[in-house]
Amino acid sequence: MPIKRNEDTPAPASADVNAKDAREADVADPTRHGSMPPLVTDEPKAGLPPELQPFLEAAASLITFAYTEEQLMEIAKTIQHFHAKPEAYEKALWKLHNSAGSFFLETLNRPGLKQEAKWRLNHWTKVDKLVDALMREFFWLARNERSNGPPSPSEVKTGAVRKPYNEELSTLMKISAMAKSRVVNLGGRIDDGPKLTPKAKYHSKVLDVWTQLGGKLKLSRHPRTKKIKGPLARYFSAVTQPVHGGSPETLPDIIERHLADKAALEKWGLDVFLGDFQP
Repeated sequence: MPIKRNEDTPAPASADVNAKDAREADVADPTRHGSMPPLVTDEPKAGLPPELQPFLEAAASLITFAYTEEQLMEIAKTIQHFHAKPEAYEKALWKLHNSAGSFFLETLNRPGLKQEAKWRLNHWTKVDKLVDALMREFFWLARNERSNGPPSPSEVKTGAVRKPYNEELSTLMKISAMAKSRVVNLGGRIDDGPKLTPKAKYHSKVLDVWTQLGGKLKLSRHPRTKKIKGPLARYFSAVTQPVHGGSPETLPDIIERHLADKAALEKWGLDVFLGDFQP
């Protein structure tokens, strides 16, 4: 027979435990009852000075930058004459969107990124020097070690090419290329040239998208006004004006710097992979 409990009788301890478990479950999974607390509330954030709120909101809007539909249409008009496949256009727009986001993020977080880059640059520079030293030692061993002396008669007869320590040197060359690439990216300069700012890196990415679609880095000027015009100028304006108010009049200097950086990188790559080392 069930026991009738008086209203004044305290609930069993197990009831309190069950209620506590239910509250903890609600906190752990607020959707379990089909509801979700609002992500944004009007309650003031503890520890956040009100004067910083506009700055943080502006920073968040920049980091989450996205072209409007009208802006995307303007960009599409400037590249549609390439008659590329639809996926190529989608990839180009995706790259332009990500490049703009990276530009804003690097610009806003430049002090913190600079400190982190400084630490990483220091370590990658050490790796670069250590690998170069190892390569010189292996080159010496490959050339002078007794076991790597003149080829045997059978090797002469078959024409076999001796490649002592070939795999080890190949691995070291890959590490060397990796280290040198990190040093260039983190140091923001190529062959002691001018430092690459976030804006310069962004412009290079924008020009890379243009050339990957088949465009040429050529400009023309209006015969009377002398203002820069042409397909590249229209593309550059459509892409960069929503981001930082880019002007086609700056294109000559931007293209010159972009081509110089590309040439320096290609030369550096040839030096690395063709063995510009002093064994």
